[in-house]
Amino acid sequence: MHSLDELISVLQAFPLKNQDLNEKSVLNESINLFGSLMLQRVRSMLAECFPDSDLEGFTEQSSLGEILLILNKNCGSKNNIVRHENSSDFKYPVGSSNHIQAAITNEVIKNQVISVGIDIESINAFPSDAMLPSGVAFRSRTFCPKEIAYASTKHSPIQTLLGIFCAKEAVIKCFTGEKRLTFRDIVITHDSKGRPICNVRNQIGLEFKVSISHSSDYSCAFALMTNSVC
Repeated sequence: MHSLDELISVLQAFPLKNQDLNEKSVLNESINLFGSLMLQRVRSMLAECFPDSDLEGFTEQSSLGEILLILNKNCGSKNNIVRHENSSDFKYPVGSSNHIQAAITNEVIKNQVISVGIDIESINAFPSDAMLPSGVAFRSRTFCPKEIAYASTKHSPIQTLLGIFCAKEAVIKCFTGEKRLTFRDIVITHDSKGRPICNVRNQIGLEFKVSISHSSDYSCAFALMTNSVC
């Protein structure tokens, strides 16, 4: 059985409207559901953290208590390790942290792509006060000082921050390790030509490459996770 504390710890990786999560907290009143894909992101994250549960059936109007009931209602006995029928040897499933480590430590080619991620967001759905004093809570949860300083030098700081946000989301989506990344684990800087550079804390043996693009109304980003050792 899964606990409410487990569910809350997963949801705290998202930018929150309400920090005091409890059983009666409603999803769209607790999480900044800007971006049409946020509900799917919540469902995808829960699927990674609770792979033994069927996550269909909850909406942005669902409370944490209702989501917890769904998690526990369909708890199965799925095993994340795939065993050979006639052997004691086993394989780690693709996407597990052990699979990543195996890909790094065994005979693999440097810069081999392990996973990819993509994200797109509307500038109209992004917090308009992201660079104002009223947006300090959102900024502190999502961006580091270097990212904010870089955006402040641009003609459209909000659009620049939105691009960085998309890059972080894309990296989170492509990371297949056991512990999910948070926005503050990821730092997006830029070289002298304005090309984005991605650094992820405490991820030895992995490299992340990102590309960011903008239109007047949208920003999108693509991320690759590769191994950085032979």
